[in-house]
Amino acid sequence: MGVALAILGCSGNDAGSTEAVPEDEVVPRPAPTPAARDALLDADGKLLPSERVLAGLTLPRGLENEQSGNNRHIFEVPVPAVKLVQYFGPRLLTGQVEPHGTGASFINAIALRPSGTAYHMDVIVTERGSQRSSLIIRLTDAPTARPSAPTADDLAEYHERLD
Repeated sequence: MGVALAILGCSGNDAGSTEAVPEDEVVPRPAPTPAARDALLDADGKLLPSERVLAGLTLPRGLENEQSGNNRHIFEVPVPAVKLVQYFGPRLLTGQVEPHGTGASFINAIALRPSGTAYHMDVIVTERGSQRSSLIIRLTDAPTARPSAPTADDLAEYHERLD
């Protein structure tokens, strides 16, 4: 009989027994899923344009680790070089394209349909392994300095020369 009582006491399948959760108990919530990175390629496997424009040229998505200085911009890209060549080829106007491996150099090019002010540039795409590439954009005719606003002395000197 003692065994029967032990079995009845351990059954725990009584439909009428519900255990209330204390109000001060913190119920863990599932961690939010990380936001998906914007897709780099369209359904046909071609690079998609980004919101970024450089020297009138709309850059593709996925550019990483930008280094810039002296009118030169260097990027790493997580796609094969051939994808970048296919992206930039129709967007650049140049008479000098130098292929090298799966990459290419577009020398003294200008954006075909510029967004904003367009400058001549060299666009160099090189392979960095089977699934990575590097991109160098060197502006060849960009202004070297932004004009500064005239000071009061500059204006006074200008008006003296007019008199």
